[in-house]
Amino acid sequence: MEGCARASEKDFLRFVDMALGSARELEFQLDIALQLGFLGENEDLIGLAQEVAKLVAGLANAFNKPRESSGPSREQRPPKTEDSRLKTED
Repeated sequence: MEGCARASEKDFLRFVDMALGSARELEFQLDIALQLGFLGENEDLIGLAQEVAKLVAGLANAFNKPRESSGPSREQRPPKTEDSRLKTED
């Protein structure tokens, strides 16, 4: 999926949102193609496009949901410093 190698979650979500928009546009275009007779009734392309849109929407919702965590996220953690307990005295 485009955007999967982005550095931040916010960037990745922007691409997920674009993918969802594209999936919804495809549904609309397939519906028009069906109404104009370019698709047969037995072709389930609209159903497949709807399924993809649901999966992408689920991915977006999973990232937008508040998460239960046992500690601060990676962005909220203070920088690592040397632990004085790990130092050995010479």
